[in-house]
Amino acid sequence: MESRQDFRRDRRLALSLRHAGREQAWQRCLEALADGLPLPWPPKNLLHRPLRQRQGCDVLTRDARRERDKAKDLLKDGKDPSIEKQLDKHRQAAARPFGQWADEWLAKKKVEKVKRGRIVAVRDHKTIEVLELRVGYIKNRFGKLSRQDIKRPDVLAFMRSYEAEGKLETRDRVRSIAEQICNYADVEGDGYNPFRNLNGQMIANISTPRPGVTEPRDVTRVFKLISAPWTRARFGDVVGLALRFDALTIPRPGMVNEMEWSEIDWDTERWTVPAAKMKTGWDHVVPLSRQALAILRSVQKLTGHRRYVFSCSKDAPLSNNTLNKRLRLLGIDTKTDHCAHGFRTTFSTLSHHEEITDAKAWDGDVVELQLAHLDNSTVEGLYKKHGPLALIGSRTKLMQHWADRIDQWIDPKKVMPIKGGAQR
Repeated sequence: MESRQDFRRDRRLALSLRHAGREQAWQRCLEALADGLPLPWPPKNLLHRPLRQRQGCDVLTRDARRERDKAKDLLKDGKDPSIEKQLDKHRQAAARPFGQWADEWLAKKKVEKVKRGRIVAVRDHKTIEVLELRVGYIKNRFGKLSRQDIKRPDVLAFMRSYEAEGKLETRDRVRSIAEQICNYADVEGDGYNPFRNLNGQMIANISTPRPGVTEPRDVTRVFKLISAPWTRARFGDVVGLALRFDALTIPRPGMVNEMEWSEIDWDTERWTVPAAKMKTGWDHVVPLSRQALAILRSVQKLTGHRRYVFSCSKDAPLSNNTLNKRLRLLGIDTKTDHCAHGFRTTFSTLSHHEEITDAKAWDGDVVELQLAHLDNSTVEGLYKKHGPLALIGSRTKLMQHWADRIDQWIDPKKVMPIKGGAQR
């Protein structure tokens, strides 16, 4: 009913134009009505519209006719005009600059939830900051090009610029991100990805573990250096105490930097690192030896009223480079000899290979659980079955024995026997 009324109204408009002597406009209206197209301009106050508006309506009518002719041609070829219109939109989207795809991919990663252990949450801000930095590298080089315009030789040249600076790890990370963005931008599914399968043309990146001393003489030297008084200490030598605590408890250094007083259970003499702070996404319990507890009591006098245990001028975590900087000031090369993370290497190597009466002193699962290494299926099974307290008795003995060994390296007169270390 409504369409019939509209037609009658449009018909009256066309006749009024003819009576007004506007033959050309009248003819256009009749053609539009015959083709089922909208009128060149709205009917209200038509005769009083400015000339420039009527000319603009002429352009719209011509565009409509062009679209109509295109649709007729597609129908002759057996194609659906609505489907072809959608395909055109996809083609236009595929031709977008690579930088736009990179921004869209990054925005998705910022809100995307990931699973780590029992934690399901969005990526933390530090991870996002690193992603933004590396996406920026890619955009600076390929941001203005479309995906199809990015060629393999250009990608190889870009990757080799990192090789020339010796940044093989950065090169691999950037290439991996660029490959993911390219896959994301492949809306047509043609599989074109110039960032893929470049290993044959690039220098192999053989990762090396973080340096950590394992030879007896080197171990003794490092532990004596970190235990000696530091004459240039500030804020009660909180940094030196944090370094010694790190060596006694062997977590990842970032866990020590961000340690909070609320995480310590003085009754059970344990430190529980929350899952949100752990790489594995599971809670991690660290039994505290007598020596570790003594350090915490000393620090408590300095920062016990604060949130963070090892904080200096402000109630904030130590920076990621603080512990390594102290090692360098002590004359230890953190790139080749020993770094803060290297205490884990020292602990793992010496605990796995320690022997007593022709037998291993410590079960490998006990050592790996204390290192929070859940890659091994047996260790992961133990953790999932018993939780953060898996083999806690043996782990408590192990950590006390480790602290006693450190005392022995610093002062050889102290001899601490192993008591039931091999038991699980």
